[in-house]
Amino acid sequence: MKKTLYSFLFCVLCFSSCGLIDNNNEEIADEPQIEEIVDYERTNKDDAKDLAIEAKKEYEINRNFEKAIELFEKAIEIDSEEEWIYADMARTKMEIRDYNGAIEDLKKAMELKEKNDLNNTEEEK
Repeated sequence: MKKTLYSFLFCVLCFSSCGLIDNNNEEIADEPQIEEIVDYERTNKDDAKDLAIEAKKEYEINRNFEKAIELFEKAIEIDSEEEWIYADMARTKMEIRDYNGAIEDLKKAMELKEKNDLNNTEEEK
């Protein structure tokens, strides 16, 4: 324990003496400064993503599969172009043994993946 403490103190002293730790709370010359905060505008995609993340929590943490599916469906109503939402919903449906629903969601996810990959390839040209 003493060796760890001494090692830690040694590192702090070394970093403070070479200017990486500022003991005087002064600005360090090489440190980039943030000049302005940019306003971030939420979009429908953001709302859909938030719902899908909440659905994943319901699925993975709370194991509430029905609630998760409900949230995934709401996310898809807002943004139906995100393949990962369909893939996660399929995974959830498999838990409740809705294999046909899971297959349909996976098909949709694959279609969207191909479409998005094609669009990205065309944009690169």
